[in-house]
This record gives sequence, C-alpha cells and structure tokens, in this order.
Amino acid sequence: MPDRDHVHTPADSRRRGLPAIGFRLRAPAAVALEVPADGPVLLRAEERGGDDGVVGALEVTACDASLIIDRDGVLEELASDAADRVLAHPAVGRLSSIVPVELAGGPTGFRADVDLSRDARGVRPELPCLALYALASPDLAVSGALIVVVRSVTTEWPAAAAMMASLKVLSQRGGAGYGGAGHDDGGDDTVRLRLPVPRRR
Repeated sequence: MPDRDHVHTPADSRRRGLPAIGFRLRAPAAVALEVPADGPVLLRAEERGGDDGVVGALEVTACDASLIIDRDGVLEELASDAADRVLAHPAVGRLSSIVPVELAGGPTGFRADVDLSRDARGVRPELPCLALYALASPDLAVSGALIVVVRSVTTEWPAAAAMMASLKVLSQRGGAGYGGAGHDDGGDDTVRLRLPVPRRR
C-alpha cells in the first residue's frame, strides 16, 4: 500500500458538533488509519512491527478553544492539560518539557513531552514515550484547536515524524497551516521541528 493523504475538513467537524477546524496529513504505507464515526477523536493511526507489536500510535482530537485574546497562553494550557490527564493517578511518569513548536507543514502551538512508567491502569505501558501537541490555525476567528497525542516505544518513531511534518491545520476560510517550512518570525524561541518526536533531553 502506498503512502496516502488523509483529509478531515472543517465541515466534517461541524457535522459532529465540533469547532470548524480540520486537518490534512500524509500517512506512510505501514500505518493503519481508523476514522471514528463521531465524537471529538478525528483520527487514530497505528504502526505495528514485524512481531505484531505496536511501534507507535497517533491520535488527533478537536477541542473548543477561544484563541482571540491569548493564543499562545491558551495553546500552552491545552498542552499542559493533556499532560496532566495522562499523568493522572494511578498513572506514574514525568513531564520533561513544554515548548513552543512550529511544525514543518506550518502549524504552530505547544508540545508537552512525557515519559510514562505506569499508565491509567497502573501497569507498565507498551508505548511509554509521549509527545502531546496543541495546535491551531492562524485564523483567530476559529475557536478551536487540535490535540495530537503521539505514543511510541522510543522517542524515535519515523512514521510519526513523517505524519507530523506533513500536518496542516485547515480553517473554514480555507487556510492551511501557517507560514510554511521556511517561515521565520525573526529569532524567537520557537522550536521549528522537522522531526516531532525529539530525543530525550
């Protein structure tokens, strides 16, 4: 099976009763895609290895977010909240960082990195390395954001890197992403990522 594009439009989100935000990404051939029929989870992606064990999983969720007043503050809080949820008792782990990001395809937001030693069931997780993204369109009229959760066996999962590098956020006005891979805001502290699952610090 060749690599393929997956598109979820803002209209698709509206039909689910969600904010009018969508996305487009390209999935490698080895990754299986599941599109839930309804609810806030828009896409699940999973890759299995030669022993049929899971190498990594990615999930895209839409959520309400008012970004007009403090876009960065809201997105940082969403990333922090996502980390808090995966670390809630009985889970055990540590939040190693929350940093601003600009993905290669254009979207900007924040990423929280979590090392998980026990999951929500209190057992050792199959996929202990988590990267949690809160991303949004530059169109401030869109009161919504995407939460992307990447789980993997190690911090290096090439399929996730490829999907995140191709990710574009779609708004109702037809916008896709922000700025592009060559965009430069002029020397700020934003981490511009080609590979979205970084090595442990």
